[in-house]
Amino acid sequence: MNRLLVELGYHYIKGEKRHIHADSEGNVAFRETYLAKKLANRVKVQGRYGVSWGVVRPEVFLDESYCNVNHVTGKTWLTSEKVRYGKTGKGPRACIIAAGVIKTRGAVTTGEFVEGSIKVWNSALKRKLWDEDDYHGNFDAEQFERWFQNLCSTLKAKYGECTIHMDGASYHKRITNKTPTMSWLKAAIVAWIIGK
Repeated sequence: MNRLLVELGYHYIKGEKRHIHADSEGNVAFRETYLAKKLANRVKVQGRYGVSWGVVRPEVFLDESYCNVNHVTGKTWLTSEKVRYGKTGKGPRACIIAAGVIKTRGAVTTGEFVEGSIKVWNSALKRKLWDEDDYHGNFDAEQFERWFQNLCSTLKAKYGECTIHMDGASYHKRITNKTPTMSWLKAAIVAWIIGK
């Protein structure tokens, strides 16, 4: 198929490769620990079609994303006469968050979206150059924490104890009680100590 497409004048353009710093010693060690914990939650199950892998405890995967009205793939097959003029990423944007769960009951492993976890809303803001929030400032720690509390309640009621996997977005790890630094005023440090 590839040879035929090339003969017809199509070209498939590949993107950049993974950055070398993604494989630093710290990242490799972290991935090793993560995978060891993930494998500890695996169990062999005998099914109708032989042995397969299941999960001991349900695993939940959550993520946020967005979709532009004019969203198109970055790579596509085109002839030299056909040019794609529409720019991806232009126009209104929809923000999306959802959680999916993988569970094993007996010999059957299934996956599904967690009930009530899919949220979609129209983007209201454009990203500022200094803005560190993901999705152009349309998603922050307060929104995520409210959504996550509802998710945890649903998970506890429907699935029991679960393992939750999430990425390292800044709003996933907000520090609510920051430790004082040298730049803090004495009154603020005293108030922080008394508050403990």
